[in-house]
Amino acid sequence: MMVLLDTARVESNGIKRLFMMYVEGRRQPKTVFKNEYGFDVGTLEQTVGENGNGEIEIYGNKYYYQLPKKPVAFYPYSAIQIHNH
Repeated sequence: MMVLLDTARVESNGIKRLFMMYVEGRRQPKTVFKNEYGFDVGTLEQTVGENGNGEIEIYGNKYYYQLPKKPVAFYPYSAIQIHNH
């Protein structure tokens, strides 16, 4: 089975990184991030019922994202108050 990889180049504070990404799972798909060396470093999951919002976990840190906000906003997961309805 062949897995299609996408790549993302990220630059922050003068540090440049390359990440490879692929989608895993059929019922509840998530995007898996690999670093330059092929090691899994995180995941991205869209929140069910939330249009364009979700969670990203990278290097053990969780963030919440909102799309189609421009630029894309990431918030530390600990700063988000989750309300159960």
